[in-house]
Amino acid sequence: MKAMLLAVGRRSRLKLLTNTIPKPLITIQGKPLIIWHIEALARAHITELIINCFWLSQVLKSYLKNGQAWGVNIHYSEETVRLGTGGGIKKALPLLGYQEPFLLISSDITTNYPLDQLAKKKIPTQRLGHIVCIHNLSYHAQGDYGLHQTFVQLKSPTRESFTFASIALIKPTLFEHISDDIFPITVPFDQAIHKKNYQERFSQGIIVMSTSQNDSNKRDKIEILDSLRVI
Repeated sequence: MKAMLLAVGRRSRLKLLTNTIPKPLITIQGKPLIIWHIEALARAHITELIINCFWLSQVLKSYLKNGQAWGVNIHYSEETVRLGTGGGIKKALPLLGYQEPFLLISSDITTNYPLDQLAKKKIPTQRLGHIVCIHNLSYHAQGDYGLHQTFVQLKSPTRESFTFASIALIKPTLFEHISDDIFPITVPFDQAIHKKNYQERFSQGIIVMSTSQNDSNKRDKIEILDSLRVI
């Protein structure tokens, strides 16, 4: 299995730090953000990694090189313009492959979420993947999706909403009906859930794997499932 790490962002609210280094190289507890993920993926025996990059990409590539220092093989998908989370994945599909599911994680979170367990999940033929959701953060109180049993639904005023945690196991076919080149990952998610022509296949195609059971701490920096911290 391959994994993709999203690593293009600068994050303007951290511009004093990211004027000179890309955000994935910001140090958290003595280690760059992205290294926490690379080491976790290596422990899960996921060693073929694709990293998309844009802001100060040469700095990131010079630091990580080919990944051998961490026991992985890194391939880069460099963007000349920012393509968004979804567009960046679509551009990287030739590196990820078009047949097998891949693990997706953003490099601007820290987490001890069990990536090895997620990677072992089977995706039924008629479904498109597993995503991890959390309770909404204060700066994204409206959330991204609703939840019906274990299935993602479009959010609704009558249904509790959750936020996509930027961790997923998805099939490349999620992107097969997207013609745009610049778009967020929520576009294919929404299309998969909503598009009537594909309702039987897609309406229950994206499965929520985990949501927080503790809604008592909604801060900009919160711990979810003892596993996720948003930076």
